[in-house]
Amino acid sequence: SAASDVYKRQEQTRSDLLDSARRHFTTTGYNSVTVDDIVSSIEVSKGTFYYHFSDKQAMFSALLTECLTETADTVTTAIRLLDKPGANGPQVAATSAWVYLSRSRDDRTYRELMRQAPMVLGEETYRHIDETIVLPPLVTLMETLAARHELKAGVHTHMAARMLMTMFVTANSIIAESDDPGTTMTEVADTIATMFSGIVLGDVPLSRAAANG
Repeated sequence: SAASDVYKRQEQTRSDLLDSARRHFTTTGYNSVTVDDIVSSIEVSKGTFYYHFSDKQAMFSALLTECLTETADTVTTAIRLLDKPGANGPQVAATSAWVYLSRSRDDRTYRELMRQAPMVLGEETYRHIDETIVLPPLVTLMETLAARHELKAGVHTHMAARMLMTMFVTANSIIAESDDPGTTMTEVADTIATMFSGIVLGDVPLSRAAANG
């Protein structure tokens, strides 16, 4: 229908705007990019930009939300893997964490958005987006491990999820800001693995979990 065609065109334009912004934010940096820069490279008007986004910060927030939704999907995948016969809960969770951290090391665009996010959005807004998108599946993961009797006695699932989320947000920032993301990720992964082993029954270093996953 005509209405459907209009909707598809609008969605494509929004996607094109986000792609343009992603390229500019990654290569030039948020503060140096203007709305004119974003629209000129895809030949749309500033009016079109403001139809889809209230301002440049709202566009950055949309890009960050996309990234963190993909992060949440990593956790959800881990939860599904726990349904498989013989699944080792701590190892599945550790492998998921390795995949998550690897993105900060390997994906320059993701790394740049993570690095700039606290400055662009402010720590409070950045944390709110994390808590809205990433925290719920982390809580489910902790509850699943608890139901499988793979968490140590006395671990509070919701609190464990909140603290893990904070730890991974910090880890992301440390890797993103590093001059040597590969080495830094290894150090971060080893440290998180040691901390993670304090709440689960079993000790699976993240690097070994990835190698065996």
